[in-house]
Amino acid sequence: MTTNNVEGGRMGCQHLVDLIEEKHGAPEGEVAIVNYGAGPSSLRDRIQGCNEVFDSYPGIKLVATKLEILLQLDS
Repeated sequence: MTTNNVEGGRMGCQHLVDLIEEKHGAPEGEVAIVNYGAGPSSLRDRIQGCNEVFDSYPGIKLVATKLEILLQLDS
């Protein structure tokens, strides 16, 4: 048995976009991905799936990932 983590990321983030649209009337807003670092390939694949969904919605802006935030704080 295998999993498709890219598809899992797409499904999860599409659900997030749907919830944003349900609450605010449009798929618009800022989102951030919070993870625990570079992580295993499964995590990177899920983030890839999320990015694919967010890229298809011009009103959704990915403002940061946890790794980017940590790098900013370190500088």
